[in-house]
Amino acid sequence: MKIVMGASAGILGVILMNFSIQVTEETIIDLRNIPLILSVLYGGWLPGLITTVFIVVFRFLIRL
Repeated sequence: MKIVMGASAGILGVILMNFSIQVTEETIIDLRNIPLILSVLYGGWLPGLITTVFIVVFRFLIRL
């Protein structure tokens, strides 16, 4: 259950990373931290780690 929670929060973080809110030309509100905080708060360290891995891997794949 914790692995599924981490994976779903990671996918939600990736989706929210793609839909960031641009306030000004230099300021962007990044919402990918919200699923990470919630997965650690309600699931513990394992879902938080899985969520972080999902977000980091996807972020590096976008850069390539």
